[in-house]
Amino acid sequence: MREKLRRLDVSEILGPARLALMIMPHSKSLRSHIFNRTVTECLDASSLSINIHLYSHYISPLSRKLRWYSFQNSHKPSLTSASQEINRQSAAQLNLLQKFSLLRLTAIVEKYCEPNKHGWSWSIPKFMNRSKVPDYRDKQVFGVPPIINVKRSGQPLPQGIQQAMRYLRSQCLEKVGIFRKSGVKSRIQTLRKLNENSPDHVSYQGQSAYDVADLLKHYFRDLPEPVLTTKLTDTFLQIYHCVPKDMRLQAAQAAVILLPDENREVLQTLLYFLSDIASAEENQMTAGNLAVCLAPSILHLNVSKKEGTSPRYVLVCGKPDHKDLSENMAASQGLSHMIVECKKLFQVLYRIDDDLLHSRVIEALEDNTKVYHFVTDSMAPHPRRDFVVLRWWCRDLPRGLCLLVSSSVDHDNVHLEAGLRAVLLTSQFLIEPSGMGRSRLTHYCRADLRGRSPEWYCKVFGHLCAVEVARIRGSFPVITARGTETKL
Repeated sequence: MREKLRRLDVSEILGPARLALMIMPHSKSLRSHIFNRTVTECLDASSLSINIHLYSHYISPLSRKLRWYSFQNSHKPSLTSASQEINRQSAAQLNLLQKFSLLRLTAIVEKYCEPNKHGWSWSIPKFMNRSKVPDYRDKQVFGVPPIINVKRSGQPLPQGIQQAMRYLRSQCLEKVGIFRKSGVKSRIQTLRKLNENSPDHVSYQGQSAYDVADLLKHYFRDLPEPVLTTKLTDTFLQIYHCVPKDMRLQAAQAAVILLPDENREVLQTLLYFLSDIASAEENQMTAGNLAVCLAPSILHLNVSKKEGTSPRYVLVCGKPDHKDLSENMAASQGLSHMIVECKKLFQVLYRIDDDLLHSRVIEALEDNTKVYHFVTDSMAPHPRRDFVVLRWWCRDLPRGLCLLVSSSVDHDNVHLEAGLRAVLLTSQFLIEPSGMGRSRLTHYCRADLRGRSPEWYCKVFGHLCAVEVARIRGSFPVITARGTETKL
């Protein structure tokens, strides 16, 4: 890329975004979504320069290799807030996310957990690797793992179990002590037989809430292995036993990504369901109370890992075994934390700017005008940089133009955190359609980062601006197929 200052034609820099404009060229709502949810969230610490830096970058579609469409431009996770969930990532993205999560989880557990613990030692299976499992022909619901349910019906949970959750959520939230009070054993056995004999036509209307709740506990306790899998259950226990509280969420997020897809879907459904139960104050069952009652069933605690041996929960000199007490406490704390943070647990949190430490909205003045505060990191021992900017955007300009303007301001609610306040004199992003399904991005920016000479701005920062614009392109997800499909 040349150092000569010239205009930035982003017919390819916006990547798949141009596909959205091509599909719905007159849709203001679509342009609003793309611009507001993607561009504005990507510019927290981007594009700072004391001069105008405008570049061109062209990529010929003919120069790209023909590949399976879902792998094109999909090696990076999509960064729009709507696509941060794990279940929205492509096959290629999940493949890389698993590798990255394994590295991150290993680093965290090795740092904080006991050196002789090997619960985190887990390798990613080869892509589309097939493993032999029993066929479970003699069972329909109880004791059948999620992978078999997926093969039979396409869903990891049996319909009868899903219906039980819907029944409790819709009609039994106010029942005091649900999941704590026991049901009647004979009625629970009748419900079990009903699920086994007719798994797709189960009705719980008129049934006791406590019986149905106990039925769910039986289902998860009877699975061949815990929902978190045998390999990763010890990892989760280690996370909530050894890892500091402020690190547990990201460690748990990494472990969740390593779960088999069907187990992760079951876990997400279960945690969202329990979150709804805990949100009803009438039943007096908080997330902590639910965790104490359900952790032994969900995580298969206090039972032998091998059939035919005595339970692990034993008494030593009249006292419970210390290991089991620690595991039970970690399990309860972990399940409670996952219930509370269930919305965040299944999200992929990545930033476009690796130097961005954190950002927040200080004040929303109007729907399209907000005051932002963000902090960027620097190489030690150089200080971090605080930015407080007023950001305004407009999506209804003539000819389909979109504009984002930012500049530094003072605000009473912001205290200097990093010891250095950088100044963004002006930053402007203009997106305009340029025909043939293409868009052009023009970026104008001036800033004083402190500690930089005019020569540095002229020689270096223009290139950094171009890198940020390229990152904006990479943040747009692939929306539709393009080109010839490869033969599979």
